[in-house]
Amino acid sequence: MKKPNKKYTSIYVFMAVMLLIILGCTGYNDSTYKDVGNYTLVVSKNGKHSFVFNYNWSGDPADNVIAFPATDGAKAEVEKVGGFIGIGVPCPFDIKVENGVRCESLNPDDYEFPVSFEDMLFEMKIGKDISDFYSALPVCASSEAYGYTGVEQPDGSMIFYRFLVTVDCDPANETFYSKDGILYVTKDNSKVELPYESTIAQLDSEALNGSETDSTEAESMSVRENESYDPMEPMAVMVLSLDERSFSVDLSDNPIADGIWEKVKTDAPELSFTDDGDSGKVADLPWEIAPENDFEETTAEAGDVLFLNGNRICICYGEKTGNFIKIGEIYSSGEEMKEFFGGEDDVKGRLYLEWTE
Repeated sequence: MKKPNKKYTSIYVFMAVMLLIILGCTGYNDSTYKDVGNYTLVVSKNGKHSFVFNYNWSGDPADNVIAFPATDGAKAEVEKVGGFIGIGVPCPFDIKVENGVRCESLNPDDYEFPVSFEDMLFEMKIGKDISDFYSALPVCASSEAYGYTGVEQPDGSMIFYRFLVTVDCDPANETFYSKDGILYVTKDNSKVELPYESTIAQLDSEALNGSETDSTEAESMSVRENESYDPMEPMAVMVLSLDERSFSVDLSDNPIADGIWEKVKTDAPELSFTDDGDSGKVADLPWEIAPENDFEETTAEAGDVLFLNGNRICICYGEKTGNFIKIGEIYSSGEEMKEFFGGEDDVKGRLYLEWTE
């Protein structure tokens, strides 16, 4: 089986739900889901932290403001929009509709009841305390009907709403800023991927109006590289397990990461990490992984997994600059990375694959 592409992250949401049902657990590690108004939060075990998992839309067009609060009723600080649970299973933020109907076609003649198509514009307000925003396009985003959700009307008809989002970020937020309704990361001015982007919406609009879209452009908007991919097929996730905590590793798309993936498929090595004095823990790999591309001076940050000269792997718990190749990422906060990898003590870990059901 090939290494899963990070573009498939929405599949993990389904897998996460299945794991919760099977194992009877919720949230990060033994944490809970809590509905607060129109929001579903994932609250940490100690009740001090939480992230926004879903916005639950009522179906009323007047109910169009998504504002992320600073705290919920249990005094759990809302720090993030979207996040990760368990060993690091992604739970990207999304807009949900109770009893919403998935749109299968933009042709009204394909339905046995009256249907119409309308735009639903949400105003998303990002508060000053939000420090992370994790969202992802679902695997069906290449469908022309993606972004439309049906809401049944009292007369038995159906309105399929196309979700659109405009963002307004609090100027006091130090992590993000907004411009022209789009959310950006302050550090590098990169655009934050939202579940309903204007480029996807434009593609749907052109399909609805019967106009043709350039095949190259449409292909670039697709989140699936392999249309034959089966989302129900068991998936392997690479895990770095320590004594007290396990982390999922999202591998990059390069020859080094591919080589490590192939090795770990048949071997689960024990690794001994020592501190490099530069915000990283370094371990020797038990195999020879010959790089096919040159090392370049790059800046990494907490959570990045690096391949170093000398057949070594490095886990970053802070920012570092040097000659290395990024081979993956651990989605965890900088504070947690420092907690488990920081300091002068050695860290023992095991690298292995864990399969979803």
